[in-house]
This record gives sequence, structure tokens and C-alpha cells, in this order.
Amino acid sequence: MNSKEGLSAIVPALIALGRTNNLDAMESHEISASIHEAVEINRLHWPWWDAVTRSLSYDDLVSLFKAVVTVERVLNWSGGSVAAAIWIFREMQQRNEVPTDELADWALAHTENHYVPFGTTNLGAKSFNDLRQQREVWQARKSATSVLEKRRADEGARKHAASQQAHVVRMAAQCVATELRRTLLARLDELPAVERLCYIAADEAHAVSYYQPVYADVSAEVLLALEPTTRTKLIERTAESGLSGWKRLHRRLADCTGAI
Repeated sequence: MNSKEGLSAIVPALIALGRTNNLDAMESHEISASIHEAVEINRLHWPWWDAVTRSLSYDDLVSLFKAVVTVERVLNWSGGSVAAAIWIFREMQQRNEVPTDELADWALAHTENHYVPFGTTNLGAKSFNDLRQQREVWQARKSATSVLEKRRADEGARKHAASQQAHVVRMAAQCVATELRRTLLARLDELPAVERLCYIAADEAHAVSYYQPVYADVSAEVLLALEPTTRTKLIERTAESGLSGWKRLHRRLADCTGAI
């Protein structure tokens, strides 16, 4: 049965079925063939059901609701979050005279669809009170998870901010160090080679690689003009240098010291 007109003709049969007293124990063979063939009715969306249910009486709504809940379970109809019972229940909720809490309690005890009757997950609850309790537990877990996620997000933001701040500080320190080095090298450029090497020999705060390798390219006369203690200090400070200019100066200083 595919036409919506044909499905509309099934509604009275469902209402009649919902008025029977054996819904709890109803079996497949007790449901008429016409209802068996009307499986599409359980997948029709709210506009169709709104048009159908709007004119029904209170008693007919209750009977129709109980019928579709029962038939969906007994015939294993697929409805999920768009099952007929959801749209019928919504119509009942909009009518203040209908005790929907009691009907929800009945539906939860008789359905296997985890979206009946509200259209949202019923968490597998089998009574309205059970559903309330499970929702409270779920909400508490959700709140706890939200708090934990917020803490993690805040901690992540804090660490990111700290990292950014540290980066800014490092960059500022690097700029200062670069400017200090530039200023120092400019001053050393103006000094005679002997005074320059004396300064480098005495500077224990920086490795010789801090200075320009060109400073190591001096004449033999400059090396001989250095005080013995200065030559010894330069030999020590250039011993571990990996830069060719300072390594070459190290060998020359050693040869010079040995020849004196």
C-alpha cells in the first residue's frame, strides 16, 4: 500500500485496534492484513500526521497512539525518530486535556523504539520515572564532562598564552642580545688587533664563536705582541672551537708559544 490516500483508510482500523484490551499480549496474527501492509504509515512525517490527527477526538488519539506503538513493536516496523507514535504524541501534548505523562509511561513500557514517544532518545527507559532519573544522570554526566572540557580548554588556553608570552620574551631577549652584539662588534672593529684579542681572551661570558672569525686572522707580529698570559688564555678558549678561523689561530698560538 503506497498511496497516502490508501494509508489514510488504515487510520480507523488502527483506532479500532487501539481500543482492544489485549495490546500487551497482542501477536502478529491478531493484526489485520491491511495493517500489515501499511508499513509506510510509520515513516510518514509530521505534515501528514498533523492533518490526520488534528480532527480526532481525545479518545481516538489515545487509541491511535497505543495502536501504532503496539503495531510497531509486534510487526517490527521501522520508524526510528520519525515513527508515527512520535507525531501523534506531539498532537496530544498540544492538547492540555490529554494526560501525556501517563501515556508516555505506557509507551515506554510497550515500545522497543528508542525514540518513542518524544522523538528524542528515551535512553531505553521502561517508565516515565525511570526516564526522568536516567535523564538526570545523563545531564549530570554531561555537565561534568562540560566542566572537564572547559577546564581542559582553559588549561590549553593558559598554556598557549604562556607559550606565546615566552616566545615574545625570547624574541625580545634575542633582539636585545643581537643589538648588544652588534654594538660590541662595532666597538671592537675600531680597536687594534692586539687589544681586540686581549678583550676576547678576557671575555668568559661568550665563546670565541660569538666573535667574528675575521678577528682571528692576524699577523705573526700581533701574536708576538700579546702577553704570555693572554696567549695562554686564547689557546684555552680556542681549543674547542669548531670554526676554522679560530682553530687556525689556536694552532698558530700553540706554535708561537712553543717557539718563544
